[in-house]
Amino acid sequence: MIDPSAAAALATTAMTVIVPYLTAGAGKVADGVAEEVGKRALGFALDTARRVWDRVRKAFDGHGSQAVVEEFAQQPSDGVRMMKNVLARRLEGDPDLAHELTELLDRRDPDTHETASQILMNAGGDAILLDLRNADFSGSRNVTIVGKSVDMRPSPKPALPDLRDHD
Repeated sequence: MIDPSAAAALATTAMTVIVPYLTAGAGKVADGVAEEVGKRALGFALDTARRVWDRVRKAFDGHGSQAVVEEFAQQPSDGVRMMKNVLARRLEGDPDLAHELTELLDRRDPDTHETASQILMNAGGDAILLDLRNADFSGSRNVTIVGKSVDMRPSPKPALPDLRDHD
């Protein structure tokens, strides 16, 4: 069994690549952002998005939630919350699926060293969720992140000091 909060975080991250891929379609995403991120990085991001989506669809073949998946594929922006919840429940009971999706989502482009969701977000994609796993804000000022971290793995980098003004 996978911890429910970890399953929800993984499902949310999966949506960061699936939603832009399905919303605009691979061709439109490629046309719109290739100049911004480079064709190779974009190719990597779209390949990862396709692989994640294919694996998610396969996980629901022959299951009662397959109708939710099909509806989500038709209207991804409208069904993202429902799909995320259905996927999170599925991940809780399927550690192999969780491992496979984690492996796909943790892949980094060899040129930019970013994940697919980071590439799509940097390119101004229409994703409504952010993947900030292992993000590096060193040297940044006035950064505020609101949310809940559910990743219980130790961070590969030491925590940065609080640089905000405390007037």
